[in-house]
Amino acid sequence: MPDGKTLITADIGCQVNDALWQMPDDALGEKCVDALREMIPDAKERYLGCRVLRTPIAYPVYLNEYEAERKAFGESTGIDGL
Repeated sequence: MPDGKTLITADIGCQVNDALWQMPDDALGEKCVDALREMIPDAKERYLGCRVLRTPIAYPVYLNEYEAERKAFGESTGIDGL
């Protein structure tokens, strides 16, 4: 993470293969930035990009049958400690 910058995460509710699920990563990032503009007017100018992680398993539903996938999700963000 660059000094002086903040990571913002966004959860977007969707279903596998619906329009949001199929939206390109950059379009999802822009959608999130647009939503932030009410709170952060210059969000678009400050936006450095995004990383999208799609998972068909919703949380915080923790069932034993999902445990392996839940753990894999927690380790797949690409950001140490997150």
